[in-house]
Amino acid sequence: MRAGRREALALAGSAVLLAAAPARAQGQRAVLEDLLSLERSLESMYEAAARRGALPGTLAERLRDHEREHAKGLEQVLTGRRAPVATVPSPALNRALAAGGDAFAAYALRAEEEAVRAYANAVTGLKDPELLQPLGSIMAAEGQHLVALRAELGARPLTKPFEIGRVVG
Repeated sequence: MRAGRREALALAGSAVLLAAAPARAQGQRAVLEDLLSLERSLESMYEAAARRGALPGTLAERLRDHEREHAKGLEQVLTGRRAPVATVPSPALNRALAAGGDAFAAYALRAEEEAVRAYANAVTGLKDPELLQPLGSIMAAEGQHLVALRAELGARPLTKPFEIGRVVG
């Protein structure tokens, strides 16, 4: 994944979220808190990958930084700025980190697919038009992460939405 225009677009959703009106409805708040937890989990996953060298070069750091910006934007929207909930890494994540390389990239790919699904569900369920665009932008950034991870695995790009969930070579 190249730095520059793509990276700026990936982070644009976070900047727009910072300017969005505070979440009002309780259901909407719950969705945003779930997305925040998801972003913090992804950030933590990539932080561990960067420390252990589970992905080559600066890819893990770049993806971690993207997730961190997404989380910051979500925190700004949520009034009361709740602290992220600490979680224990799953045994599957620990195995993927220990294996590194393709094993971790495949694990991260599945996590990013779940993030895309979570954002797709969120944007279809939220009614606040001020949140739809920034959440859609973050979802697109998560899609860019899918592209980077698929490239890392040597898989061809997705040609159809229903291919999410399987690595097609």
